[in-house]
Amino acid sequence: MEKTPFACRVAASGSFGSLTATAALLGLAKIAGKSPWQAINTTSHWAWGEEAAEVPRADLEHTALGYGTNHAATLFWALFYEKALGKGPVPPARALAVAIGMSAVAAIVDYRFTPKRFTPGWEFVLDKRAMTAVYAAMALGMAGGTLWARKE
Repeated sequence: MEKTPFACRVAASGSFGSLTATAALLGLAKIAGKSPWQAINTTSHWAWGEEAAEVPRADLEHTALGYGTNHAATLFWALFYEKALGKGPVPPARALAVAIGMSAVAAIVDYRFTPKRFTPGWEFVLDKRAMTAVYAAMALGMAGGTLWARKE
């Protein structure tokens, strides 16, 4: 019998995924010569427009909303991820493979089927290779979160 409730597994994999994606965003923005906060702030563009990507400092208006939006989106994808894994123990390789698949689906949905105003907005700050790395970081975090939540 599964010891960890589904909602807790979703919270763990989604939160770990969000944190690793955020760490990647901060570092990759800096590598790209931008303020690290711009990659977080840009996700608030759904509320403030594309100018959100130009805000170089941390603030409640852009950074908190950008982080919160990304965190909520990662929790949304974690619902499907955890459902795909099913109940019970999960080998690390399976957790990672399913997380990579879910991350790829998230990227496709985010940038092919979502109206521009509601995409993550990372394209305003990062190139495609860096954006791919952010989705990969999300996958690693989700896999780590699920393994942590399901440890016996």
